Amino acid sequence: MSIKLMAGVVLIALTACATVVDENSEVREIPDGFYAGYKYLLRTQTVSGSQGPYKRTSVVYNGFSRVCIKDSPEDCEKAARALIEECDESFTCI
Repeated sequence: MSIKLMAGVVLIALTACATVVDENSEVREIPDGFYAGYKYLLRTQTVSGSQGPYKRTSVVYNGFSRVCIKDSPEDCEKAARALIEECDESFTCI
């Protein structure tokens, strides 16, 4: 593949990406169970995409994240527990 063609493909791929225009985050804590007291970040981003702006919520633990539904009862806490458990068991998040 020629350099010019590769540059064009890269340019198209970069322009198709969405842009984060606003971000809010808050520290949350697992309230009970085996991981009680573990802290994670609940991050809500406003993203500007080709179809217009939309919100994306995720939990972040040790730099790793999982998307969750903020308005769904306990969905983000469940995602955080799963992410913390995965990190704790595999040591990949350290």
